[in-house]
Amino acid sequence: MPKPRSTPPQHLIRYLGRYVNRIAIANDRILAVDADGVVFRYRDNRVKDPESPEAQKTMRLSGPEFIRRFLQHVLPPGFHQIRYYGLLGGSRRKADLTACRALLGLDQPEAPYIADLKGFLSKQTIDPSLCPNCGKGHLRQVFQILSFHDPPAEYAMAA
Repeated sequence: MPKPRSTPPQHLIRYLGRYVNRIAIANDRILAVDADGVVFRYRDNRVKDPESPEAQKTMRLSGPEFIRRFLQHVLPPGFHQIRYYGLLGGSRRKADLTACRALLGLDQPEAPYIADLKGFLSKQTIDPSLCPNCGKGHLRQVFQILSFHDPPAEYAMAA
């Protein structure tokens, strides 16, 4: 018979959430690198409140030990990283995003085509030149970054 779970499911979700579509350690967590090793910041999961200052700790590891621990997070060949979850995951992505647009009260909640963003915004009575901060002034285009190819068909279908 399986042992009863000792931690709440929120702990598991928070733990797994750190590894979804992210790298094992962010650059801002590495505090120092020298001949003695690597110093980095980590969160102690044993502290009740993970946002408290007591939960933030530092650790020094030798270079080979740091690399060994880092490589434990590299997926073996044939495994795939989780890229999308929630509203963007699975086969219901298109239906879920259309439902979200309907709940937001957009006039035509059907899936827009990414390449025709201006046309979609004009249908939705959204003025893209309006300043997002004050809502009064208008933005003007200074330069345009040219695209060398159209977006893949999956992106158009998913949007």
